[in-house]
Amino acid sequence: MLKANFLTSLTSFFSATIALLLTGAKKHTSRLNVVLAHSHTPLIAIAIAATLLRLIYWHDSSLPSDPNLLQTTWSDEGTYSLIAKYIITHGFWDYFFAEPSVLVAPGTPVYLALIYPLVHSVNVIRAINLLLSVLSIVLVFKLGKRLFSKPVGLLAAGMCAVHGQLIEYSAMLISEPLFLCFFLAGIYFLVLALETTLDVPGFRYQKYALSAALFLTLAILTRSIAMLLPVLINVNGPAPRSS
Repeated sequence: MLKANFLTSLTSFFSATIALLLTGAKKHTSRLNVVLAHSHTPLIAIAIAATLLRLIYWHDSSLPSDPNLLQTTWSDEGTYSLIAKYIITHGFWDYFFAEPSVLVAPGTPVYLALIYPLVHSVNVIRAINLLLSVLSIVLVFKLGKRLFSKPVGLLAAGMCAVHGQLIEYSAMLISEPLFLCFFLAGIYFLVLALETTLDVPGFRYQKYALSAALFLTLAILTRSIAMLLPVLINVNGPAPRSS
């Protein structure tokens, strides 16, 4: 069985190797940017590798596929599953006004309660979470590219692709896959909003700001720790970046 600590060690080895390569190729950074500028192949390769690693771990793990077995466990999966079952049985309002609801952020249980009646399969939800995990890697790439450069974005995406805990969490019915996707999307749109001035045609600033607010709100509802993020928005914003 693939173990998370083995995958974490692989992450460290991968990161150290890439760091050494980048240090040795520091003088050739501009040439590297030119080579990667018009190619989507590295990102596609990273996404495919990330998907395969997650599928291998899922296949090699003992994650239950029976919802009744899932709800008898004391893990986070069991907790979220039981709350989702309560929502499906008693409705949203009964859950929101129930005393236990204050102990768990509502995002993941509501997500499970909305998806499960449509697919009637735990494994389908695991597959959706796995895709969300891969989508988060793409968002990491877009953030790295936007804030630094394409090679930095690819490096960050590659590290996320082989990170042991991210692989372990990807197919689990817990809050991390959904939270990371919402949080990264919120940060990405926040960066776009801060790079855009109010006088840009098409209400782009407003669209980016509202999208950032929406995704960060969903992130907070999924894991309340996101409330600790101090977000200071300059309404004037810097000049937009050139394309």
